[in-house]
Amino acid sequence: MDETENVFGTVFKVDPAPLGLTGFALTTFMLSFVNAGIIGSKGGTGMAISFAFAYGGIAQLIAGQWEMRRGSQFGFVAFSTYGAFWLWYVFLEVAAHFGVITVTNEALGISLILWGVFTLYMFVTAIRLNMGLMFTFLFLWLTFFFLGAGAMSGVVIITHIGGYLGILAAAFAIYTAFAVVTNSNHAGRIPLGPGLGSKKK
Repeated sequence: MDETENVFGTVFKVDPAPLGLTGFALTTFMLSFVNAGIIGSKGGTGMAISFAFAYGGIAQLIAGQWEMRRGSQFGFVAFSTYGAFWLWYVFLEVAAHFGVITVTNEALGISLILWGVFTLYMFVTAIRLNMGLMFTFLFLWLTFFFLGAGAMSGVVIITHIGGYLGILAAAFAIYTAFAVVTNSNHAGRIPLGPGLGSKKK
């Protein structure tokens, strides 16, 4: 296979980005369905933890290391951080369930907003990459801030809004992954859209 440019603007032979994006998307879909109140938290949270450990956590960490080997600063930081985020979520849920730690609403809310701060600065970079990533990070940034506000305030509707925003973030992530995989075999038929301020290729 000839070398070409991947979704993060780096040269590659096999692109790890779809693995990381799909791991992120499916896990985010599952947890966001719970946060939005679409499925109940009793069974849904347990399933989200399973997704978060195997696909959201481990798979994204692997994708992040591959992105580092490909020379993608953005891909390395994004996948490694969100892989760590999902493992943090697993630890938090399991440790709280067994009474190892105590999680207050205020502490949880601040933690989610801090994840949102990280996502905001990644969004600033994603703006110039392509539209698929730009909207993924935009809605993810909003997701974290609404979930954080919902946790601190205890207002369920705010958490539900965060859940629906998470569904949108996951939808753009899975679309971007689909486009990368499909375009690698069908010569660029699925549009991602140029980043703002970048020259359309």
